[in-house]
Amino acid sequence: MKPILLSDWVTVRGTYAALAYVGAVATVTQGETSWADVGDYEDLVIYLDVKEVTGTVTLQLQTSPSRDDVSFLAMVPPVALTTGTRVMLALAKYAFVPVSRYVRWQLVGLGTPYDATFRVFIGAS
Repeated sequence: MKPILLSDWVTVRGTYAALAYVGAVATVTQGETSWADVGDYEDLVIYLDVKEVTGTVTLQLQTSPSRDDVSFLAMVPPVALTTGTRVMLALAKYAFVPVSRYVRWQLVGLGTPYDATFRVFIGAS
């Protein structure tokens, strides 16, 4: 199994242009230069370590065969962030969407400004 650091400790703050808008959503996507290239692997064990979170935030782990933003799909169900460590499996046999070449994270916050401090490791085989 090869260890891959998808994201070292990072704090993300999501804000809204108009807080008066009910049901506002603030999405933050990992920068393209930090996406993991897992093209040689078919099974992933994902370790999500969350140090702090405020607001309502979900994390999506997405995969795509190319660097086109529109081709990314969630490979495991979205995770509501809470402090602690969570392990998720994206196995070729059972994955929500099979693992493709690139992997990235995306945060989605609902209703109020949010922030989250977390890191993501991948064990690939």
